[in-house]
Amino acid sequence: MRFAYLILAHKDMEQLHALITRLLRDDPNDRVLLHYDRGSPVPDAELESFAARFGGAVTVTPRVRCLWGHHSQAQAELLLKQGAAAFEYDYAHIISGQDWPARGKAEMVKTLDPGACYLTFESPDMTERMDDYHFHDGMLGPHKTSWDWRKDMAVRRVARLWTKAVGARTCPFGPSWKKGSAWWSLPKAAVDYVAPRIQELVDTGRLRHTLCSDEHIMHTVLYYSPFAERLQENRRFIRWQAGSSNPELLRAGDEAAILASDAWFARKVDRNVDPFFLQL
Repeated sequence: MRFAYLILAHKDMEQLHALITRLLRDDPNDRVLLHYDRGSPVPDAELESFAARFGGAVTVTPRVRCLWGHHSQAQAELLLKQGAAAFEYDYAHIISGQDWPARGKAEMVKTLDPGACYLTFESPDMTERMDDYHFHDGMLGPHKTSWDWRKDMAVRRVARLWTKAVGARTCPFGPSWKKGSAWWSLPKAAVDYVAPRIQELVDTGRLRHTLCSDEHIMHTVLYYSPFAERLQENRRFIRWQAGSSNPELLRAGDEAAILASDAWFARKVDRNVDPFFLQL
């Protein structure tokens, strides 16, 4: 069974190198598709040189600047799917540069249900993130000054008034949008089914002024598709702190729980904080 690893990365080339080395160690016939955030100072030539170290197993996709909560995240993911279409593989796993395999490929294959779509759904669906207009979608993140805060609040008020005036948008795939974790493992047939539908959303501008669309698109398309009966949990080990929009960094104290879980990948890890995961 051949895997395609679709990696979204934006920093720490050394940890990224260790991750790709670990992924290909079990099977050098697998493929890695890498999207490296255009907002990073790493030049294209350096990325191509980086990929060349892996003897053709790594392909760098075109790059877009990714903003948190912005539809650029979905565009970067689409570039990975489109890049993977050129290769033969059985399953694709989307991970970040701060993920790490929780077990070897042989064990992953042994516990994999062929044809299943590993994609975790969450509630509430938060359909307003996709249907209302959010003109502040490129301004998310901490405010650096009081002026930033006032500008953000003003833009949000305008967006609410606009949505009220013209009406909320609708979901093109079914009655309403679904929501869940942006990290998944899918058979090639499911990836190929989803990719052109995301491209249509990009081409028509439907993703403009939405929030966190990467947490809605895949779930919605697959929920209203022939793959709906194949959906399972995504096999990721993630720790969340109550009230936080970012996962906790994993440390050595989490290792036993990671190994005891059924997860295929663990996130988030940082070698500069605790490099325990390098020995998993």
